[in-house]
Amino acid sequence: MVLKLEQILGSKNSIALLRLLVLKPYLALGLTELSAITKISKSNLLRILFPLVGEKIVLKQLSGRKQVLRINSEHNLTQKLWELFMLEKQANLPADIKNAIDQFYAKVKKKVQAFAVFGSVARGIEKSE
Repeated sequence: MVLKLEQILGSKNSIALLRLLVLKPYLALGLTELSAITKISKSNLLRILFPLVGEKIVLKQLSGRKQVLRINSEHNLTQKLWELFMLEKQANLPADIKNAIDQFYAKVKKKVQAFAVFGSVARGIEKSE
């Protein structure tokens, strides 16, 4: 199968599914669960998943008698998608929060190997008081 980005990123539903799987790589979900979380019908999910499974971007696994799907974190495209979705999250942060994070990171970047923001700030739903 030839990798075509139109097949992988060609619709809002494809992007929603990939966003869920890439940002939560520890999840292994069945089709019914994916449908409930993403609000995408099972038939549309199957259509979206066909090229993703074919290119091994999404892996099928057995969990008991149930087939589950999860992102292949070792696929080259997965890292690029993760970077893209993280940029999207960062771009959607309020400007004052983004500036505070940038200032703090500038002070500690030589002393730390990793930097993470958690909770309501990371989700972009914090309220300044």
